[in-house]
Amino acid sequence: MNRSSAGISGKSTRSDNGYNQPNDYAASSRCGRYGHATVKQWDDPPRIAQWCSEFLAALSSQFLVRRSVNPAQDFKALINPEIMDDLVSKTSRFGHRYDGRDHGIYASSIKNYTSATKRPLNRTEQSRLMPLLQNFTVRRSWNWRSLTTTCHSLTSAGVFTPHKPVDQHVKLTQAALLSTLLDAITFKCNQKPQVEDIHARGIVNLLWAMAKLVDNGQNQTSELKQAVAALLPFVNAQKDNFTPQGIATLLLAMAKLGQLIELHVVTSTSESLVCRISDNPQLSQKDILMSLWGVMVLCARLFLDSNANKNNVLEKHMVDLFTRLENTYPDNEEDQSIIAMAASWLGRACPVVPHYQTNVSQLQADFRAQLQSCIPSLQIEEEKSLNSLPPVDLLLPDHNMVIEIQGPSDYVSGDFNIRKGSTLLKIALLQKAGFEVIEIPINLLMSEDSMKLCIDQIKTRVDTPPQGYGSALLKSGSTDEQYGTA
Repeated sequence: MNRSSAGISGKSTRSDNGYNQPNDYAASSRCGRYGHATVKQWDDPPRIAQWCSEFLAALSSQFLVRRSVNPAQDFKALINPEIMDDLVSKTSRFGHRYDGRDHGIYASSIKNYTSATKRPLNRTEQSRLMPLLQNFTVRRSWNWRSLTTTCHSLTSAGVFTPHKPVDQHVKLTQAALLSTLLDAITFKCNQKPQVEDIHARGIVNLLWAMAKLVDNGQNQTSELKQAVAALLPFVNAQKDNFTPQGIATLLLAMAKLGQLIELHVVTSTSESLVCRISDNPQLSQKDILMSLWGVMVLCARLFLDSNANKNNVLEKHMVDLFTRLENTYPDNEEDQSIIAMAASWLGRACPVVPHYQTNVSQLQADFRAQLQSCIPSLQIEEEKSLNSLPPVDLLLPDHNMVIEIQGPSDYVSGDFNIRKGSTLLKIALLQKAGFEVIEIPINLLMSEDSMKLCIDQIKTRVDTPPQGYGSALLKSGSTDEQYGTA
């Protein structure tokens, strides 16, 4: 194995996933860097010499994220075929006794590369990596650390992120790898008695990874839903073991997963976590912002569900978290938006003035023109920010009505069915401010007939005397679905 190959597959790394051991399986037990492993030492002298050279190369590779980066050279080392040959060999040699550690280290090296370049894999890099990952075989026998490290690292690096135009070969390889990875995670979670090595840090990393998959447009598969549903019971079981940062990450992840998690499940899970962090002095500003956003999304889901019991305890925690941010003035749009939304929810003065980026799609412009043509007297404002909230697509001020044209990014996996947490929060905030919200999935504006149907439904609602506030989701049929409180 040449130096560049050893520098990746044999890397000794200290990542946030907990790995800190050299690559060689037998050498691990000698050095004691992988604490729970005990492996018989069977090195002959040539093998020892090979391991020593690989280990020295591994030491030099630790500086990947600390030095100036040569992307072409470093990426070339990542896709050296000898790396995958070595991983395939270990899988074959040790069979069900192989715990996946070297696969986890390789996955971490991909993440380290993207950390060094300060960006996820681009389309070209992803395409060049896929031939190797075809042979990246995930097994149910892998231990918890290997599974969580692999899932978190590959997701963080952008291995599963869809790029356009879609390469079918890449898409199939992504789907197959993710399917086997999620299957192994679900299998591990469902083992009876429960596996002892399942730990809090891995749970946080996995739920974060699954939320990022959803955020990046990953299709909502049965494996993804099953992995999320096996994981959530472990959150309650491990609640005393999460760090404050881990809790903030969990709240953010569950919020991003939106309606993919049933309301009663996310409510019971979140309540036990929020109680542990509201008054925790160790929370950083970033952790407070993440927690505040997660709590707001949960409150939004409760607010929008007319059958749910409203939970004043969660809103109290929202007050506590917001109070800790009142004297902070973040300079980025996302953090400013979180503070503004919390102020709007709680009826407080907004301490910041967010500056939002606006973008009008051609379909939105066409729809507005058609709506105006159909109802010439209708006053329509576009990309209007109300109460310092993120801009709405269309505002009908004379009717206290907002029209939101929802694209794929507003739904989990872009399926125009299950809303993301951010979508739910925006709808709830607008309703609390007294507006009726009409949602139009953008796929209903693809043809003149369906666009006309949407306009007819809006005309009916405009002509009807106001009954209060609420939300309606326009569909392709002649009826609409009432969503929220009227």
